[in-house]
Amino acid sequence: MIFYLPIWWTQSFSYNRSVLYNGYYVLWYIQGVLLGGSILYFCRAINAKKLFVASAVLFLFGVMLQQVGNLHLFQGKIDAELNTYTVHRNFLWVSFPFLTLGFLLNKCQDKIKNKITIKLWHVIVVVFLVIVESLANYFFISQKESLHQMFSLFIAVPIIFLYFFNKNILGTNKELASLSTAIF
Repeated sequence: MIFYLPIWWTQSFSYNRSVLYNGYYVLWYIQGVLLGGSILYFCRAINAKKLFVASAVLFLFGVMLQQVGNLHLFQGKIDAELNTYTVHRNFLWVSFPFLTLGFLLNKCQDKIKNKITIKLWHVIVVVFLVIVESLANYFFISQKESLHQMFSLFIAVPIIFLYFFNKNILGTNKELASLSTAIF
C-alpha cells in the first residue's frame, strides 16, 4: 500500500478514506487482514460458538449485499452503491469471517481431530457445491455482474483446509514453499 501511495493518494478525502478502508484494488486483502485481524484479536476471548455464529452472520450479510446488488432490487444510487465491490468485499464481510474460521480451527483442533474426519469425497462434494452455486448465480441471477462471494465458500474452505491439514505432505521446506508459490 505504501509503495503504491503516489498512485492512489489524491486530493479527494473520500477516495483516500475509501482506499485506506478497502485497499487499493487487488491489495484489498492487505487492509482486510489488517483490519479483520485487528477485530479478531479483540474478539479472541469470546466463546468459540458465539464467535463462529458472529462470523457466519457477517459473511452471510456480505453475500446478501452482493446478491441484492446483482439482482438490482433497488434503483439509482442505492443500486450503484450495492454493485460497488467494496461494499461487500471488505474486512468486515470477508476477511474477519475467514480469519475467524482459521482461528477457530486452530483453537479447536484437538476436538476437531477426534470428532471429524474429512475424506476426499467431502472435498469433491464441496467443490461441486461451489461450482453449482457459481453456475446458478450466472444463469439465474446475473450474467454480467461479478461474483466475489458465495454462500458455499463458508463451508468449502474449512473442509478443504482440514482435508489437507491432516495429510502428510513429504518434502523439504524449500519444496513446499515453491509449491505454495506455484499454487498462488
